[in-house]
Amino acid sequence: VEIYDSNAIKLRVENLAHVRENVQKKTFTRWANMSLPAEDQILDLFEEFRSGGTLIKLINALSGAKMMPERGKMEIHYRSNIAKALKELASVDPHHGISISSIY
Repeated sequence: VEIYDSNAIKLRVENLAHVRENVQKKTFTRWANMSLPAEDQILDLFEEFRSGGTLIKLINALSGAKMMPERGKMEIHYRSNIAKALKELASVDPHHGISISSIY
C-alpha cells in the first residue's frame, strides 16, 4: 500500500490546472489572431479582453457587425463594451457560425 502526500497531490493538480489554462489561453489567442487584422493582434488575451474593446473587434470580424467600442479607461466603459459584445453575440444567428450558448 502506497501512502501519498495529500499536499503533493494538491500541488500537482493545481499545477496541471494552471498548465491547462495556459494551453487554452494560447490556443484561443492564436485562433482569435487568425480572425483579427494585423493591427489588432492580441498579445495578452486576458488583459486585452478586459476592456471589451478587443472583444468587440473580434466579434465584428467574425460576424460582420459594425459595433464601436467605448474609448474610456474607466471600469464603466469596460463593462459597457463587454455588455455590448455579449448582446451582439446573443443576437447573432447561430447558423452564422458563432453563438453565445457556450459562454453561459
